[in-house]
Amino acid sequence: MPGTVAADGRMMLSYSIEQLSARDALLMKSLVRLLDHRTHQQWSCQSGPADLKVVGDDPAQQTAPATNHGEGIPVLRLDHTQQPHEHFLKMPLHANELELMLNKLGKLILQAGAPSPAPSSTSHSNDAEYRLLRWPPAALLATPARIKLATLMTGQPLSLSALQHRSSQARQDCADFFQALLRAGLLQAVAQASLNRPLASPPSNSQNHAERPRPALGLLARIRSRLGLQSPGPT
Repeated sequence: MPGTVAADGRMMLSYSIEQLSARDALLMKSLVRLLDHRTHQQWSCQSGPADLKVVGDDPAQQTAPATNHGEGIPVLRLDHTQQPHEHFLKMPLHANELELMLNKLGKLILQAGAPSPAPSSTSHSNDAEYRLLRWPPAALLATPARIKLATLMTGQPLSLSALQHRSSQARQDCADFFQALLRAGLLQAVAQASLNRPLASPPSNSQNHAERPRPALGLLARIRSRLGLQSPGPT
């Protein structure tokens, strides 16, 4: 379900299959696995309720109407006819078309499940600064625009407003990138980092003593020091 993050930082989404022949269902699952390194989300097939319904038009599989696992769940129709649908791919499937459709539907699913397009917390605002902890995985940098955003955030904390201003990109695109980084645990609020940083302790007396410059030695004292001779005591 939306909200689970895979090991590579991508969001994990699921899909179910209905009214597809065994051959077409196998083709669908195989293509999704082959495209795993190219899709923005990590997709897995499961029976029952899922984030996406994949529905075919095989008459042999239409003994019962397509089940409704819940309101608002997007449907991807795989059709052998020329009749278009809102989210539609013509059979037989092609890898590039399936990749684009999965990325499109994955973005819609995550946007629908997100509480808000910007980092959602009462302590977060457009002016709250965040630090990028490490370079994001390739799955989160699927477009040149996201690579540019990550580059701007490297080495300096930025707020959502500042990132939008410096990148000249749409606020929604910047907010989506912020959300993806937050879910992957790659962002840290600057205020939180300051609170977690230990306070610097004042220098000790021994450090002060060691850092004090030594008085200049006279010529005879320097010669005695080099020869290993002690300075004569007071008479």
